[in-house]
Amino acid sequence: MQVENSIFFFREADKQLFCRERGGSFGKLTPSIIDKEMQYSKSLTQLHIHRLTQDGLEHFVHRYGSSYEILYLDDCTCLTDLSPLADLPNLAAICIEQCRRIEDLWELSKNRHLRILSIRDSKKLTYYPSKLGTSDTLEEIRFWSMSSENKYCMQSLSFLNGMSSLKRLDLNGIALEDHSTAVLATLPNLEIFHFDAGMLTTEEIATICVRFPHIYGQSLGAYSIDDMSVDGNVRICGYRKPTLMLPDETEKLKMYIEHFDRIKEQIAKG
Repeated sequence: MQVENSIFFFREADKQLFCRERGGSFGKLTPSIIDKEMQYSKSLTQLHIHRLTQDGLEHFVHRYGSSYEILYLDDCTCLTDLSPLADLPNLAAICIEQCRRIEDLWELSKNRHLRILSIRDSKKLTYYPSKLGTSDTLEEIRFWSMSSENKYCMQSLSFLNGMSSLKRLDLNGIALEDHSTAVLATLPNLEIFHFDAGMLTTEEIATICVRFPHIYGQSLGAYSIDDMSVDGNVRICGYRKPTLMLPDETEKLKMYIEHFDRIKEQIAKG
């Protein structure tokens, strides 16, 4: 199981911004409530923000945002436009979770220090975030579908074209409509490409291994090293490929490994 970047794991009280209603549930963060909550001691560089409204986002950015480097926007179902985030000069990392009405990002070129972006449980935004390509500083991008049963559709990987600074790409719970991975040739600094073992076909995975041998990925091989559980089960890489029970199915595993190696040899020969 792939995990989130630890940079977003902060639980300290001074790094939380939320409105607690009677009964313990979270209320919406409007401008007036933000001003009230910010009177208490808050971190000036990192903040986990819950249930932010659209006018609340605009207010927070313009009044408090200039010093923030790491933001986690959580359960912000009222947001429809992320463009105010372009006015955060020191933003280095941001996680966007459950922003389900957002369909695209913002002009990322204005955030000159932005290095890390994580998009979690935001179905519309996942489909085709075309403005990702406006950044020439992003080094790490992670997409997550938080449902174990329903994967989020992504149109293609073409929005990554020419992102020369990108070093890591994670696609967790993603179903690609267009399986072309030709865009990888335009990512000269990509070192890590993680994805679910069944997202691509065996042949497509083998092609990446042959053409981009410098790229590491938990599913870039005959079987997924990410899915090797403590009881010895192992997931074979490729669309609709099985999970094998080890050690009982060790011979089958060897067969899949040999088959994968033969495919790579055929691709290498052209």
